[in-house]
Amino acid sequence: MRFRILILAIACVLSSCVFAPSRKEFANVYFNLGNAYMRLGEADNAARAFLKAAEYDKKFGAANFNLAKSYMMAERYGEALDVLDGLAEQDPDNATILSAQAYCYYKLENRDKAFELYNQILEREPDNYMARFNYASILAEEGYLPEAMETYQQLEVFSDSATDAQLYFEMAKVSYSSENYDKAVQYGEKALSLDSENIEISRFLLRPYEQGEYYAKFFETADVVINYNLSKDSNVKNSENAELYFKKCDIYLNHTGNFAQGAAQLKKAIAAGFEDKDKLKVLYDNKELLNSEEIRAIIDKAGLLKK
Repeated sequence: MRFRILILAIACVLSSCVFAPSRKEFANVYFNLGNAYMRLGEADNAARAFLKAAEYDKKFGAANFNLAKSYMMAERYGEALDVLDGLAEQDPDNATILSAQAYCYYKLENRDKAFELYNQILEREPDNYMARFNYASILAEEGYLPEAMETYQQLEVFSDSATDAQLYFEMAKVSYSSENYDKAVQYGEKALSLDSENIEISRFLLRPYEQGEYYAKFFETADVVINYNLSKDSNVKNSENAELYFKKCDIYLNHTGNFAQGAAQLKKAIAAGFEDKDKLKVLYDNKELLNSEEIRAIIDKAGLLKK
């Protein structure tokens, strides 16, 4: 809300005829307007404001860089690269500009150029945290998992960095993709300890908890996600919650042998809108389950497998 108010205030300044600001003052006003739009995620409006700022002050490097950032936010990577190329001509050794160029090249599927630029930055500035972080992220996306993990681990020396939670989250993802579920849990829990309100980390941890058979932690974390969803929307029908209830049901019935909890979670899954007939059919046909007849009775009562 405060950024909306700021935008209104800036608009009033721009439309006012009480004073005649200089071109640099106008540039600063449009620059602040662009930043407010960026905070609101309105990339196109931000770009228009930064363009005006650059028009009023041709040497306003920050306006041009933020213009490139707004293009990147809008996924207009070619336009962003055009702006960044111009900035790089004026300041060819600027690692921030080079890093942004590398990211654009990567998004434009010029992987070789992206890798070349990141290596160039790191040769000059081996302690450049964000360049190394972005480089590791690209390695991970490209499937170079051991190399990505090695590069992420090099960043652990930056223990005071504000991005530590994101670092450990990314390391957890790489570990999970490498099927190292114990490490995925270790790094994921470290990330969560640094950013306890980040529900996406909790959502992620459900996967290595399940695959690594950390069932008690799976149940606890599933409840965290379910309650989070209910806090956002009290409607009982929720597809994510339905899936989580059913997974809890499956684990209780097939892995821990807790029939009472399994049956309770199945009822909750159905109440939340679970309708995956293939999964229900597998459960229905499993006669090896403890009290399998009662499980079938619950599914029959819901009428989900009727033709």
